[in-house]
Amino acid sequence: MDIDQTKDRIRQLYLADTIPWVVGWSGGKDSTVTLQLVWEVLDELPREQRHKTIHVISTDTGVEQPLVAAWAEHGLKQMTAVAGDKGLPFKTHRLHPEIKDSFWVNLIGRGYGAPQRAFRWCTNREKVRPANTFIQTVTAQHGESIVVLGTRKAESANRKRTMERYEQKRIREWLSPNGSLGNSWVFSPIEDWEHEDVWEYLLSVPNPWGRDNRDLFNLYRDGSPDQECPVVLEVTVKTPSCGQSRFGCWTCTVVTTDRSLSAMVANDPENAWMAPLVAFRDTLAASVHDRTMRDFRRQDGQIKLYNGRPNLGPYTKSTRERFLRDLLEMQAALRESAPPAFRDWTLISDDEIREIRRIWVEDKHEWDDRVPAIWAETRGTPYPYMNDIRPTGFGAEEWALLDEVCGGDQLFREMQATLLDLTMNRNGLFRGTNLDAVAQAIRRSFYRNEEDAVAFAKQREQFLGTISDDDIVDDAPPVEPLRPQQLQLTF
Repeated sequence: MDIDQTKDRIRQLYLADTIPWVVGWSGGKDSTVTLQLVWEVLDELPREQRHKTIHVISTDTGVEQPLVAAWAEHGLKQMTAVAGDKGLPFKTHRLHPEIKDSFWVNLIGRGYGAPQRAFRWCTNREKVRPANTFIQTVTAQHGESIVVLGTRKAESANRKRTMERYEQKRIREWLSPNGSLGNSWVFSPIEDWEHEDVWEYLLSVPNPWGRDNRDLFNLYRDGSPDQECPVVLEVTVKTPSCGQSRFGCWTCTVVTTDRSLSAMVANDPENAWMAPLVAFRDTLAASVHDRTMRDFRRQDGQIKLYNGRPNLGPYTKSTRERFLRDLLEMQAALRESAPPAFRDWTLISDDEIREIRRIWVEDKHEWDDRVPAIWAETRGTPYPYMNDIRPTGFGAEEWALLDEVCGGDQLFREMQATLLDLTMNRNGLFRGTNLDAVAQAIRRSFYRNEEDAVAFAKQREQFLGTISDDDIVDDAPPVEPLRPQQLQLTF
């Protein structure tokens, strides 16, 4: 680590042109070092040389670990105040995903299974898109942009390979092409720093916008399961220091165990109020492979077999309702148990709840409309957004009657509920594209049960396996065996 060399590199690149900078800041150690170095360089420059704006962006996914999110939010406020007092060209931006992309709208509303390594649907929607949208706006206004990131090759072997691959494509010194955005460049000032270098700098150089980096150190220490955080300031032996744990969303199920959040609760009695978050996260993790909580069909109704069993699809209606109820009950409990600074912490926003209701009623045709009832039962107040969506003409009473008529057959009830809703709320239902909605409802639900659906999927695989390339006519629709159930539907 050579701090003077790193700062000189930042200074030269800043003064070289008028391209605006966008610094990604999460509040973590690497992004804090990066921003602090940039801040120091600009503070040392004469006022007349601070010729271009530096945008500091921080994304709040809505499910960030509370302590980390609060750290980032307060840090942005302090940056704004100090930068204004000192005449530094920093502008801070707290970014948020669109409501349709939020974690709860996708998990509880659409029923997406909790994220896994093979289906990590959350990162792009909640972190990448908001940042890219902002960068695209800056780039459109100025023609180019430079994105400053705290990425380091020592973070992982994959990170090193990726960074070195983009290094080979550099057309300017220190600037790599942005892999996802045109006319945008990536600058990583601490790309060659080691883990220990980061902490040595943070604990020896005061934070210029008024935060105490020792508090950040303590945050990482509390997030380490063994609470061991040796920091070697004169490195003769490579000793792992505090901060190998990673902070992210408290709902993250990509990792087997959220060691950092669990450690925060275990290591500090003042963090005991977050224990329900750990329990809820563990419930989400367990639900990933729980066949009682998830549909045997995919979102589009298809059956995809793996080793003779259907791959799990979205969460069932009852599971989604359970998650919403549990989340709102936990929200109410935290209002009582959390420290004063977190009493108003929002686990799920009203706008997310409103979008979940719209999806359930309008997209999933669940016209028993359970959101207002769950709201009233958990919050003790009437649901205030009843006029958000069109009236269905049906309600909980009719839903119960339909369930009775269908004899508890959930698949048959789903089909009839959808067809009734489509009939009541679409003009010219059996003309043009509206007929596609009817066909889709039938395709999703014409099985007798899961075993019947699996048998059909196997039959289809065997049938299609007998067709040779010579039998396929260009642009012809796929051939499928006809089933008796397709001819005996009751409307």
